[in-house]
Amino acid sequence: MKSYHTLRKINRPIKFFGLTSLQLGGVCLIVALLIILMIAANKNPVAIIFFVVVVISGLSFLLGKLNVEHKKGNPDYLVGEQVKTATPKKIKDGKKIFGFLMKHKR
Repeated sequence: MKSYHTLRKINRPIKFFGLTSLQLGGVCLIVALLIILMIAANKNPVAIIFFVVVVISGLSFLLGKLNVEHKKGNPDYLVGEQVKTATPKKIKDGKKIFGFLMKHKR
């Protein structure tokens, strides 16, 4: 039993702040590209620093929730939220398929 528990721990995906390595890499790449574009466009250094501060504080706020959920043992928090928002609140049986199935249940 103990080895099974160890294997489950080994096979868990590595998460960084609740994100997979590809997701975190994508976020870092986008932020780096935006900073490079701002520098190339000769933006004011104060505006660049303000942008970096806003991005870092925004990401720390957003990733804080993911990190808390990951520590609670819910590494797929984002997937769960996507499924929750995609699931309809009420299922409408417009063609009466469920009623038909329930009548002819054996």
